[in-house]
Amino acid sequence: MIAAGAQANHLGRLCGAALPLRSLGRHLVLLDGDKSAARPAPVVWNVEDELYFRPESGAQVASSCDEHQGPETTEALSHALESLSVKLQRTAPLLSRGHVEAHLVWPSNILRDRAIAIGADPQRQGLYWFAGLGGHGMSAAVAAGEELARIVHGEPSPFSQALGVARLLE
Repeated sequence: MIAAGAQANHLGRLCGAALPLRSLGRHLVLLDGDKSAARPAPVVWNVEDELYFRPESGAQVASSCDEHQGPETTEALSHALESLSVKLQRTAPLLSRGHVEAHLVWPSNILRDRAIAIGADPQRQGLYWFAGLGGHGMSAAVAAGEELARIVHGEPSPFSQALGVARLLE
């Protein structure tokens, strides 16, 4: 089974298989927060504005859900931070004033149709794929994992054609 996130294609090639995955990076920042806050904060994913943030160790992890290709540059980081600031001002104005304590580019993969690849590789018997979540692992991984378990156990699935690996190899 290949469920290796951003390393899925590398691992697939080692097995003699590959999918048309495209590598992306998404900027994540750690914003300082009120470390004395007693109440729990929610995980927020504003799909319309493409903004994500959640509490992490007394601070907030946030992303403007940008997609960055190629080597990381100061310009790309600057653009991502500016975009995040604008989006936070609309959704969480107090959070938009937070100081960036750290940042990183989180690697991910997407497929040309932006759907997840779940299922058996038609060219490699016994090989199953779970790839192409494209940075949506936190929201989609549980349901996608349940789907893969059904497929591995031979149970019928209404999603097997739409998400199956064969659609990518035609």
